[in-house]
Amino acid sequence: MKTDNESLDSSGRPTISAGERALAILEVQNTFSKHSYYHACARHIDELADIWVKEDGPHASTAKWTSNMGIIEGMAQIRKFYGDNLTGHLKNLLASASKIMPEIKNIPENLGVGFGYEMNFLTTPVIEIAGDGNTAKGIWYSPGVNIVGLVRDGGKTGMKGEWRMTKYGVDFA
Repeated sequence: MKTDNESLDSSGRPTISAGERALAILEVQNTFSKHSYYHACARHIDELADIWVKEDGPHASTAKWTSNMGIIEGMAQIRKFYGDNLTGHLKNLLASASKIMPEIKNIPENLGVGFGYEMNFLTTPVIEIAGDGNTAKGIWYSPGVNIVGLVRDGGKTGMKGEWRMTKYGVDFA
């Protein structure tokens, strides 16, 4: 995001203008909002391709996913955990939903049926743009609701849900 009109900070490092910084903050917020969108519609593979580092790029081996489940390092492992495993989970949920409600056909076009609904709302963004505009960091609190999927209880079919609270910390390059 460097421009020809850079100024220098007190250490002689190039800095971007306030306007460029404001635009960069909005771009970071928009990029991370895509995470919430992809997450809500269970399109994690699309998210990885759109907003994560490229699987064959210079940062692929150092990309990290950290959660209370552990640390996953490298885009290949992140794709396996975050993308491929979810697709397998969706297939299992569709098979279960099809058994509970035979009118739901277990066909590829219905992938995601039975998943329910998951929405994380991004709140309290704190976004820091590096002085040269080349990197950024952001944190967000994210209360969310998760409708887990179809369940059968006492002969009735319904959905089971839960609330969750997430805190995201993201580095942007």
